[in-house]
Amino acid sequence: MENYVKNGEDIFLKFCTSNDKRPTDDKRPTMLPRAPDQTYIDRYPDSSSDFEDERRRQSDYEAEVMVYRALEKLPDNKIIVLHNFQFTHFQYYLCDKNHVKKGCPSCRSKVIVGECDFLILCPGSIVIIEVKNMSHIESDNVAVDKEEHYRALFGTFKKSVKQRKKIESLIQCMDKDTTICQFTAYPNFKKQFKGQFQASENTEFQLSDSELSTVIFHEDIVDGNKISVDNNREPITAGTSTEIRETSPEEEQGYFSRFFSCLRDCFLGARDTERQISSDDSSSDEDLFSNDISSDEDISSFGSWWNNNAKIAQDTTINDAFQKVRDILLAIWATDKYCDKSKCSLGNCISNIDERLRSGKFIFLPKKGKKGAQNPGVLTAPAVIKNYVKVDNLTAEQSKAFESSENLLWINGPAGAGKSVILCGRMIQLVQQLNEDNKVVLFKFGGDGNNCELYQSALKNADVEYEETSMSDVTELVTLISESKRKVVIVEITRGDIQKLTDTISAVTNCHIFIDDIQELLYYSETEECSVLMDKLLLLKYSVMVAYDMAQGYLYSSKQEIIDRLRMINVKLSSTQLVRLSMSLRNTCDLSDILCVIREQLRELYSEIPDVLDMILPTQLQGHFIHGTLPVMHVFNDYNVTSIMHVFNNELNRLCDELNYSDIGIVHTNYINSDVESLVEDSVNMRCKNTASKIAMCDSAYCASSEWPAVIVLCRVLGVREEDNLTNLYLMLSRARVHCSVVMYPSKGRTLDDTPHMLRLLDKLSSFARIIRH
Repeated sequence: MENYVKNGEDIFLKFCTSNDKRPTDDKRPTMLPRAPDQTYIDRYPDSSSDFEDERRRQSDYEAEVMVYRALEKLPDNKIIVLHNFQFTHFQYYLCDKNHVKKGCPSCRSKVIVGECDFLILCPGSIVIIEVKNMSHIESDNVAVDKEEHYRALFGTFKKSVKQRKKIESLIQCMDKDTTICQFTAYPNFKKQFKGQFQASENTEFQLSDSELSTVIFHEDIVDGNKISVDNNREPITAGTSTEIRETSPEEEQGYFSRFFSCLRDCFLGARDTERQISSDDSSSDEDLFSNDISSDEDISSFGSWWNNNAKIAQDTTINDAFQKVRDILLAIWATDKYCDKSKCSLGNCISNIDERLRSGKFIFLPKKGKKGAQNPGVLTAPAVIKNYVKVDNLTAEQSKAFESSENLLWINGPAGAGKSVILCGRMIQLVQQLNEDNKVVLFKFGGDGNNCELYQSALKNADVEYEETSMSDVTELVTLISESKRKVVIVEITRGDIQKLTDTISAVTNCHIFIDDIQELLYYSETEECSVLMDKLLLLKYSVMVAYDMAQGYLYSSKQEIIDRLRMINVKLSSTQLVRLSMSLRNTCDLSDILCVIREQLRELYSEIPDVLDMILPTQLQGHFIHGTLPVMHVFNDYNVTSIMHVFNNELNRLCDELNYSDIGIVHTNYINSDVESLVEDSVNMRCKNTASKIAMCDSAYCASSEWPAVIVLCRVLGVREEDNLTNLYLMLSRARVHCSVVMYPSKGRTLDDTPHMLRLLDKLSSFARIIRH
C-alpha cells in the first residue's frame, strides 16, 4: 500500500495541474490520459450495412469521447479526470484491512473486477460517471416492441449502477467518509425522451425519480446552441418539450421506428460530412422531428450541469485521508503490471499518437482470438510504401492513385490526405525499375519542419542515393541533373520559380518529374505562365506526378484569377489524370474536425461555380477516429501585445516541459515589423540558447510543406478578405499532427469585430475546440 501512496503522490506532484505549479489563469483540468484512449479508430463506410457491429462499437467509444471532451472543457484546474479506471481483485483487497491476502488465489491474478468510464477527483470529493450508448438497441422492423425497448433502456441503467457501486466500494475501503457522487451519462439521449425511463407497463422496469436524477442527458453534455455544424451528424431530435407528448397510435409507430433507428445509426461524437440522418416521408415523423435543438428551451451546458449536480466542496482544503485516497486511485489507474507514470505524460501521449499517425496505423486491430471485419476503406500499403516510407496502410483513394497507369497524375486533396506519401512511394518504385540513363527529379519547397525528411528517410531505407540542390541558374541545374551519378535529385524551389521550373523541365531529358505542393507556384504566377507549365508537363513522355491543394496556398490573387487558372487546368487534364483525395490522415480526428469546418466555409465562397468546386477544393472527411488533445483557441478581440505574449508563453511552457524542442513548431502569420513576432522570436531564442534541439519558427507564407507533432499558431487576422483569413488559418492549423494551440488576434488598430466571418467561424468551432476569449 505504501508503494501505491508514494507512486500516486509522485504522479500528482509531477503531472496534475492542481499542484499549483501551473499559471493561475490556466483553468484546464488534468485529463489522464491526456487524450481519450485509442480504441475503435476505424472509419467504416456508411453506405454499407456489413459493419453494424463495428459501427456500434465505434459509436459506443465516441459516446465516451463526448463526455471526455465535456469534462476537458470544465474551467477548473483543481479536478483530475481519470478515463477508463479499472482495478483488480488484488488492488481492491489491498485497501481492505480485514482481507487475508496470503494464500488467496485471486490476489495472485490480475483479473479486472471493477471499472468505470470516468473517475473525477475533486477537492474533498469524488464523482463517478459511467457512460452508456443506445446504439445496442436495434430493430429492423417498423413495428417496434416498445416494452422491449423500455426494458433494454432500464437494463443499461442498472448495469451502470452495478459498475458504479464497485468503484464506490473500492473508495469506501480506503475511507468510508469520502463524499461520492454517481451518475450515468447518455450522450445521445435527449431530455425529451426521459419519460422512456419510467414508461414500462411493469413498475419493476421503471426508474425511480431519485434514480432518474442521476442520469446525464445529451443537453447536459453538449452546448445545444453550438452543435449545429454542417459536417456534424445531428443528435436525436424531437419536439421542444422535455417530456414525451401525446401521440396517436399511427403517429407513435413512426415515432418509435424513427427514434430507435436514430439511436442505432447516430455517431454523436463522430463528425461525418458524407451522411446526414435521413428524413422520413410520413407526416407524423415530420411533425415530431421538425423542431431542432435550437429551440426556445433553455438548454444547459455541461459546465452548468456540473455546477448544479456535482456536489463539490467549496472549501478546497484537502485533509490527509482524502489525499491518501486520491494518491492511491492515481496509482491504481497508472498500474498494470507496474506503475507506468509515463501514461500521465503529455509528451508521451503526443509521441505515441504521432507515431501511429505517421505510420498509417489508422485501423483497429482486433485482439488475438477476436473477430473483426476488414474495413474496405483501408488497404494494406504496397510493399514499396510499407517497407520504405514506413506507412502500413492506405485509404482506398490513395491506393487507386498509386496504382494509376496515367503518365501524368494531378493529385488534389486536403492537408494530410497522404499526397506526399503517394509521391514518395511512386518515386522509389520508378527508381527500382529505371535503366542506367533515367532519373527522378523532385521539385519541392523547403523551410523548417518541411516534409523533405519523409523523402530522405524513405530513400535511405530503400538504399537509393540522392542529391539535393536548389533552384538557381537553369543551365547549371540542368547540367547538374544530367551529370549526377545519383538516381534521384531533390530540388528546393521557391514560389517565384515558375519560369525557371518550366525552363528546367523543357531542358532535361530522360527524367520522371515530381512536384509537391504546386499551389505555391500557381498563386504567385500569371495564368499564362501556368498554362505554359501545364503544356510542358503534358508533353513529357516520362511519368509526371503533382500534389496540390488550394486551401494550403497563400492567396494574393483575386478570387476570379484563381477560378480562371484552375478552370484552365481542368480543361487541359482528363478526368483520369485528375485524382481527388478526401480523407484526412495526418492530423488527429479533433484537428480534422476543425479543418473540415474551415474548409467547408471556404468552399461556400465558391458555391456559385459547382463545375470546378471539387477541382478547387475537394471536401475534407475524417479518415479515422484517432483522438488527440483538445485544440485550444485563445481569442483576443483587441491587439494587446502584453496579454498575447503572456498566453503564448504559457502555452509554450506547457509543451517545453514535456516535449523535445524539435517536436514543437510555431507558425505565425506573415508579419511586417510586428511587435509580437519580435517578442516571440526573443522568447524562443532564450529557451534554445544552450540546447542542441531547436524550436522551429515558420512564417505561414512558407509553411505549406512543414509539420510537427505539436504546434502553436499565432494567427493575426488579416484585413477583411474572408478567403485570406480562412486559407491562412487552415494552412497554419494543418501543420499540427497531434496537439495545437491557437492565439488569434486582430491587426494593430483593429478589432476582431471588423471580421464577422471569423466570428461566425469561431461560433462553429466552439463544438470542436476549447475557445478562451480574452
